[in-house]
Amino acid sequence: MFSSSYYASHGRLPDATHWLTLLRELGLNAGSATGAASGAYVKRIWWNNGEKEVRIRYGFDPIDDKVIYLRADFNPAGQVIWTCLAPGGDEGVPSKYLPGSCRA
Repeated sequence: MFSSSYYASHGRLPDATHWLTLLRELGLNAGSATGAASGAYVKRIWWNNGEKEVRIRYGFDPIDDKVIYLRADFNPAGQVIWTCLAPGGDEGVPSKYLPGSCRA
């Protein structure tokens, strides 16, 4: 993913805290409506620098407008370990629709 590539190239994550600035620093097209990307099944993909997560908001039934997070943890060698999470409450993708690696 783009954040691990950036980390591998620079030895750190971007410094920007505003998400539009951050996406541009990562070399991604960014707009306030869609974040970094959108498509037929995804409304928005964006990077949350504070939590070091890629966040994905889906755009199709039965998970329309639901979110999943992919959290990045960097080991001392600079490798990234991704953890899949779904936020609680009404915003997160229901467990029955999550990939097996995301289920608690």
